[in-house]
Amino acid sequence: MQLGATSHVPSPGQVAIAAPALALIATSLRVRVVEDGAGIIESILDHGFSPPRPLVCLPMHSEEALLGFVPAAVVSHLETGSADWLGESRRVSVLFTHFPGFNTTTPLERAQAVMAILQSVMDKYEGSINKLSVDDKGAAMVAAFGLPPLSHEDDATRALQAAIEIRQKLGGLEVRHSTGITTGRGFCGVIGNASRREYTMIGDVVNLSARLMQAAGGNILCDEATRREAQNTIAVEPLAPILVKGKASPIAIFRPLVSQAGGSKRTKTTLIVGREPERAAIGERLRALERKGEAGVIVIEGDAGIGKSRLVDDLTERVGEAGIPLLHGSALPIETIHALLCLA
Repeated sequence: MQLGATSHVPSPGQVAIAAPALALIATSLRVRVVEDGAGIIESILDHGFSPPRPLVCLPMHSEEALLGFVPAAVVSHLETGSADWLGESRRVSVLFTHFPGFNTTTPLERAQAVMAILQSVMDKYEGSINKLSVDDKGAAMVAAFGLPPLSHEDDATRALQAAIEIRQKLGGLEVRHSTGITTGRGFCGVIGNASRREYTMIGDVVNLSARLMQAAGGNILCDEATRREAQNTIAVEPLAPILVKGKASPIAIFRPLVSQAGGSKRTKTTLIVGREPERAAIGERLRALERKGEAGVIVIEGDAGIGKSRLVDDLTERVGEAGIPLLHGSALPIETIHALLCLA
């Protein structure tokens, strides 16, 4: 809020300081005081500033306790000793949600209830909460699907499903919010130095999700890339293109449709092409289990995007036609994604 009050003061090349901060370090600065007690910094006086405090070496149990507050992407690199390689260009689906009614005066119990919902939904769909911030305009959450080690071939679908479920669950608490979802490539890595740093996402995909959030007006909006990647799972309705900051031309936007039962609409998948050896091996296993009257497990393993989910859908259809009960899950929380089919 203090920064917002000074944003209109400086011209290009100037640095403004709010009145409360100026009162703390006024003797160390040469300042031109302007309106509301804020100041324009003209120079820094040499008063022999103390050097930064040395880094504190934490005992092992403290390090383990703090890991719960470190992003999973950072933890995975720390565990493998590859923290120097955190920066990368990565395709992600970004979910940007704004809560205009939340600020520093919101009761702790209400804030905790909302946070518990956000965390549980993100855990369910294996997304990552990247930032939570509060300013004079309310609270905001930036989350992503596709950050290591939780990368999936259907991250756009997961982002839409998470947004829909968050909307349903927060509706019972009467929490106003707007969400923008985009899919694309951005920089994912560390900014800062050895003393203070953070894991963040930077790029047009993040900026555009914020613009869609601003235009959502209490709903969920997504871009064309998200719609295209989730079209076999989530039904959406096209809205009139909008012009947003940073784009020269209006962009296509879409709103996900939710059935009265609360789930998203699913379209029938297309006919599978190829995979005859895999389908034959699975079919043989199914017939063997059926003859013996036994339960069994089939694990389909492969890299993201290779077609595991489509093979699972084909198997589900075939088994359903044969009248064999089938339970299936997908995307275990490891980099190599599994589709685990349990026949019972």
